[in-house]
Amino acid sequence: GQKVFDKNFGFNGELFINNKENAQDAHLSPIRSISVLPDGKVLIGCRYKLSSESYETKFAFGVIKLQQNGAIDSSFGIYGARIFHPGFGVDFNSIQVQGDGKILLAGTITTLRPIPHLVRLLPDGQLDSSFHFNNLARTDADNIPSAELHRALVLPDSSYKVIGKRSLGSDNHIVVFAVRKNGNLDTTFNAREFGSGSYLSPALLNFEILDAVEHSNHSTTVTASRNLGNGKHTYFSMRIA
Repeated sequence: GQKVFDKNFGFNGELFINNKENAQDAHLSPIRSISVLPDGKVLIGCRYKLSSESYETKFAFGVIKLQQNGAIDSSFGIYGARIFHPGFGVDFNSIQVQGDGKILLAGTITTLRPIPHLVRLLPDGQLDSSFHFNNLARTDADNIPSAELHRALVLPDSSYKVIGKRSLGSDNHIVVFAVRKNGNLDTTFNAREFGSGSYLSPALLNFEILDAVEHSNHSTTVTASRNLGNGKHTYFSMRIA
């Protein structure tokens, strides 16, 4: 049938989020990802611009939690929002919720070179101290190569596949990381060039990752678009066993 606004949500079916309601010194930047919880509440993943930081470090991960009717869920974080700033500028791309309610955020540290960055939150918005990918990303550059993260997949055993893009000159590559539920790389995941725990595709022309899915046989399909110039694009998928 015809689709109409749900007038029980927000204001007559529309929602405008004013970050000043969160009483934090930050401005809401682009919304990148949305996840609906089993109880109907909504998590919005976004990037926040911090007023107190310099240009190189002013961007942070942000998560806003809404009630079913669109009202801010004040039980989450600070007045419904959780802002995580690692001390570097970051770009945010993906939010996923696990079966136990923990929240995985995926993005990229952008201040120096692009460094993959994962953050896991507890259901109430607090940092999950049992997750250690952040430490590995900062101190072990050989295991975590320079790359931009675009998608994160939560697997049935609460481990992860994280998909990104690595640029080497004019060549671009799809990168897949296998991450254990504690945040360490899964060294049983065979690699090409980077050592166990990650996969690097052959060189590809300029592309943007659109989505990814994990299959029951543990292979991963990544879908991307390729810019052909003159406003033309083509689309392709790559399956990684």
